[in-house]
Amino acid sequence: METNKTIDQNWSYGPDAAFLIEYGAKYSLCMRDDTELKLTASRVRAEECIVNAPITSTVGYRCDEATPGAVGQRGFACCRTAAASAAGLRAGMMSYADCAAYGTIVTTSWTEGDVCDASSGASSDFIVLRPCCSGLDNTCAMLTQAQCDYKEGIWHTDKLLCADVSCVIHTCIFTNQNLDSLTPDPTFRNQPEKPDQWYRFFTPLVVFSGVAQLVLVLTVQVRSIALDRVLWLAFAATLQLHSRSDACS
Repeated sequence: METNKTIDQNWSYGPDAAFLIEYGAKYSLCMRDDTELKLTASRVRAEECIVNAPITSTVGYRCDEATPGAVGQRGFACCRTAAASAAGLRAGMMSYADCAAYGTIVTTSWTEGDVCDASSGASSDFIVLRPCCSGLDNTCAMLTQAQCDYKEGIWHTDKLLCADVSCVIHTCIFTNQNLDSLTPDPTFRNQPEKPDQWYRFFTPLVVFSGVAQLVLVLTVQVRSIALDRVLWLAFAATLQLHSRSDACS
């Protein structure tokens, strides 16, 4: 599986966007509900659904009748390799097509509705694919830990599917002391519950994107102060001239 990484450049010669958001920069996904985010989350839940999953399951969501694919090949299930590691069978949740693609390299098995065993028992699976959150666009992908580290993402060791992870929560943490953060929606776990960081309307007043912006703002302010002084001197001189003309008259 090919993994690409995008490096964002800050034209202002300052920290990256993730750092600025962490310290109060305005970011709409942290402040209000976003329709596009909800639609994307809904598509992920539908794509990663599990056939006949219990309604109360904490792993994925149950497939409905409209789920595409032939019977026996629908939704996501556990893909296992035939070769076992010391920790158990190497496994990860994926679609039938993706597992079949891996099958051209190593022998794999995939059973509709089967969920990888993430317990610590003797028959547990060695989970190598887990949700990885990376980038400001809150992208979640099923990656290995090495791939996730390369993308400088967050690898969720306690989750099996992106359908159970809300990546925007990691983006909207306020300061490294975590003074404020969002929480997952209890019904739809891969989207935040009522983003309400309203204070981001005001914190950008003291958060600069970098040296270039800081110099620009200071230049404008210094010139504004100088202009104010000139105007006040002109105003005072005008008043003095008026007072002298009144005295002469």
